[in-house]
Amino acid sequence: MINLLAYIRGFPSETRGSIAAMTGVMLSVLLVAAGGVVDHGRIVNARIDLQNAVDVATLSAALETDDTSRKVSDRFFEVALVVDVSSSMIQTGRFDPAVTALKSFVDRFEDIPNTRIAIVPFSSRVNYGLRRQSAFGTWNGAAAIPDRWQSPHDHYNSNYTRHDWLDGETFAMTRSTPKFRIDWMGCAEPRLDVAVETGDAAFAPSDSPPGDTPLVAMDHNPAPGKTFCPPPIEALTDDGDYLKRVADALTSQGSTRLDAGMDAGWNVLSPRWATVWGSAHAPAPYDQEVLKMLVFMTDGQMNTMRDPDNPNEYDWACKGAADCDADATDSLLATCRAINATGIEIHTVSYDKDADTTAMRACASSRGLFQIAESDSGGIFIEKVYDRIADRILARRNVLTN
Repeated sequence: MINLLAYIRGFPSETRGSIAAMTGVMLSVLLVAAGGVVDHGRIVNARIDLQNAVDVATLSAALETDDTSRKVSDRFFEVALVVDVSSSMIQTGRFDPAVTALKSFVDRFEDIPNTRIAIVPFSSRVNYGLRRQSAFGTWNGAAAIPDRWQSPHDHYNSNYTRHDWLDGETFAMTRSTPKFRIDWMGCAEPRLDVAVETGDAAFAPSDSPPGDTPLVAMDHNPAPGKTFCPPPIEALTDDGDYLKRVADALTSQGSTRLDAGMDAGWNVLSPRWATVWGSAHAPAPYDQEVLKMLVFMTDGQMNTMRDPDNPNEYDWACKGAADCDADATDSLLATCRAINATGIEIHTVSYDKDADTTAMRACASSRGLFQIAESDSGGIFIEKVYDRIADRILARRNVLTN
């Protein structure tokens, strides 16, 4: 069985159309027969390898055609890499391999024209960055931009130092003792939470631009107002060197709001947000000539937070909720359905078996776009999973048109 799996993993390198197609059918039968021996994660990943092989083989066969009425044309790609940077990532040793995987993914597109990539870190919240202050709105009479973001030294003692992000505007206040802590500025409350707190469905997760439904700074929720904010979103760019610096600069802290991460990934790809990101990073209109892909990776389950002293006040999503994790998961799944309806292709990656594989499978645009990465020696490592996704994108980059 180990030899079979090794052969399957090597199969995508086969580009001869007829051999690849025939072998794909044979291996599908073998996989079914092996179902009682190979664990579920390996079966899922083996199926992905077969699908990638079919894609590559189909493209290769098409390129060998003598039909001179067809030509190869480059398509435009926009890819949002949505990355879980919650505390569990660093506590379990998954964070550094994930950073390496992100950088390797970016490297695959070096010198590939017409491809732009965004990096969207998420944990308890999503950070839209201090470059985008106009996206935030006032809240119950309070200023849109909290004083903590403008005058941090009035809110932090001398144990904290300022740490600037790569954009030169967003920053964090950090301390090393008595316990390491890093507070990034620029996070918004999840849309679901704002909808619950206001009772206004217009704030529910969507790609509604801030001009219609402004972001609400996390400081306006007094319970979690200063903690668990990840580094900021980096919008679409073709600057691979900068994206790799972003990956190296990521930090890990906080819980896991899958719904907030998915919504933010949609925002960086939605043309409705074009003015927020600026002309250099604006997403293209939804169009068949532009393939938009959202690659969502998590190692955890939905984790809304309750205040132990007041169960109705921490994450606003928990106010009056019998099971706010379930409510947030329902919101996540609704967001995934809405994203898929736009034509954006969602790839999902469960990083180890702690992740919510059920939700990740449901969010993926098709069964073949859900994958499992494992950190034990018997599984498929995270870098390999991102490599497969890159293979799939590159195989589709050149398409035949009449």
